[in-house]
Amino acid sequence: MSQKNNLLGLTREELQDYLISLDEKPYRGLQIFEWIHNRGVIDFDSMTNLGKDLIGKLNLNSIIKVPEVGLK
Repeated sequence: MSQKNNLLGLTREELQDYLISLDEKPYRGLQIFEWIHNRGVIDFDSMTNLGKDLIGKLNLNSIIKVPEVGLK
């Protein structure tokens, strides 16, 4: 299984480029950026303005994962 791309640390421009690589319009990257950073949503299925096909692509190829912090 290939590693999924973590979208959390990407800039607006990087998200736009990533969506282009998935054969999507660049504005989709801006929508995802807003969901993550302005609304705090990290579940693609909750991003209601993306459409089923794009959500399927994102679930297959991407994650939104907050780094784990360990205590010593």
